[in-house]
Amino acid sequence: MKQKIAFLFLVGFSSALFAYTNENRVTFDWSKGVVKAHTIFSAKYDDDGIPVDYTKAESGPAHGRNMAYEKARSEAVEQISWALRSVEIEPGLYIKDLLESDQSFAAKFGDLLSDRVKSSEHPHDYYGARSDAQFKLNDLIRALSYDYPENPFPINEKNPLATEYTSLIIDARDEDISPMIFPSIYDEDGLEIYGRQFVKISTACKKGLVSYCINETEAKAHPKAGDHPYFATALRSSKHLPVIAHRDARKILSHKKTVENLKQCRVIFIIRKKSVSGAL
Repeated sequence: MKQKIAFLFLVGFSSALFAYTNENRVTFDWSKGVVKAHTIFSAKYDDDGIPVDYTKAESGPAHGRNMAYEKARSEAVEQISWALRSVEIEPGLYIKDLLESDQSFAAKFGDLLSDRVKSSEHPHDYYGARSDAQFKLNDLIRALSYDYPENPFPINEKNPLATEYTSLIIDARDEDISPMIFPSIYDEDGLEIYGRQFVKISTACKKGLVSYCINETEAKAHPKAGDHPYFATALRSSKHLPVIAHRDARKILSHKKTVENLKQCRVIFIIRKKSVSGAL
């Protein structure tokens, strides 16, 4: 408790000591699976150009910059925290919804940010500091209390000749698809043929349930793709998720090794560029 109070005091004091700049920004990049924050804080100066510190006798460039480092990182973590509230977990459910309704998740979320936000601080101007912080979106899975039963994938007796594919790539650029933590794929009848209940969650934590690209070149070059991916085109979207044809569903579920690759989250969605990345 004393450490938490000390931390809050430091943040509150440093807010008074350092000036906010309009260079601060947060960006999402779903193609890399990260949210990034770039923050800059500079010390306030007195008439002699010395950083002002109202609580200690000591002052000077080193002291001012150290305090700027603390505040720049604190602001970066705070901005990432607010940005993550807009992340969709599954259709219609956002991180902000769980933060408001689930105290257990809120506690885990706070711990996750403390442990998993990676940052580097550097001098900016003479007395200021810059923080470049990053958080992996897949790490959110660690705070979510979901079941991951690894159910068998749907089997269709009308499967064609079994063919092994290294991955599934769905071109959904013509549809209204939104990146999510737990996306799904549906067939034409609305049957879910891919989602969190089928995959190895340990792999999803590392690589994401689905990876997002903006064109075929990126998709083919993606580490998940392998040398023999299966390409499908989304027929339409349902709940901002892709629907594929029966023929495509049968082909990707026709071979045990292909199914195992799906279980290892070797799935890529090609979606509109504006949905993949952007600044807040």
